[in-house]
Amino acid sequence: MTARKTFVVAATLWLLAAGAAWGAGPVIGWGRGAPPPKITASAIAVPIETSGGCAIQASSGAVVCWGNDSTPPASVNGATGTASAISGGSCAIQAGSGAVVCWGFNGEGQATPPPSVNGTTGTATAIAAGYSFSCAI
Repeated sequence: MTARKTFVVAATLWLLAAGAAWGAGPVIGWGRGAPPPKITASAIAVPIETSGGCAIQASSGAVVCWGNDSTPPASVNGATGTASAISGGSCAIQAGSGAVVCWGFNGEGQATPPPSVNGTTGTATAIAAGYSFSCAI
């Protein structure tokens, strides 16, 4: 592998780990909680505390998840809506409305966004999640 290709791979992996979207492409995973084959994504998020993850499908904007918390609501899975951003804590921003939608474990209230970011009194432009909290801009 040449130095240029090594740099591109390293930069791509850094952007993926940081949650940044850089075009679209196949999701390739390995180890416990790896994604199913044949997902082409524009963004991907993997939570720290669970096995599994979620991705925004490049072709439709629908959210597809695997492992824990693997059933996103219809408002972001393509049935009635699509996502523009996704976080590792099973939260997404609805494309168009900017509303925050979360699902899965809610033991610390992290899956219940406040009115200021859920689309009723405000909209979100970015989202992130930690072990027991979620944040939005």
